[in-house]
Amino acid sequence: MTSENDKPLISALATAVVHEYKKDEPFQKEILQQLINSFLTLVARNISVRPLSQSNIADATTLDIVEYIHANIYQPDKLKARRIADHFNISLDYISEYFKKHTSHTLQQFIMNYRISLAKIRLLHSDMRLNEIADELGFTDESHLAKTFKKYGGVSPSEFRRNNRRVPASRPAD
Repeated sequence: MTSENDKPLISALATAVVHEYKKDEPFQKEILQQLINSFLTLVARNISVRPLSQSNIADATTLDIVEYIHANIYQPDKLKARRIADHFNISLDYISEYFKKHTSHTLQQFIMNYRISLAKIRLLHSDMRLNEIADELGFTDESHLAKTFKKYGGVSPSEFRRNNRRVPASRPAD
């Protein structure tokens, strides 16, 4: 993790996962899934911010835009260039150029790369189906996710999961 601000949250989530795992109560599986999704989202945020921090971007507005994208990644209507431009009081005609000048990515490239990185994390570390991932990340449907994923990642989401997922260690018998 790169963000010191996220460490207490990661610790609390880890404690909550362990606590919930030991319970045998209704909706245990669903609560664990949500806790793990929150953990994975924090990991993705820290992974996606690392290249920006390492490139010595000193522009606070650009970092604010990145934080805004992270905070609103599950709300596609808030990620439209017009909404972002309005939110940061930057001309619609200039926002993508401004962002690219400070990050070497267009605004839409950055958003799509972040969405794909979140999809990869879910493919590797959850049992979510492709249609669930597509819905969560604002893709039109599973086909749109698959086409976009292949364009940006070179393989389909199913191939990515199959080729990169680690087989969990089996539990010892009681």
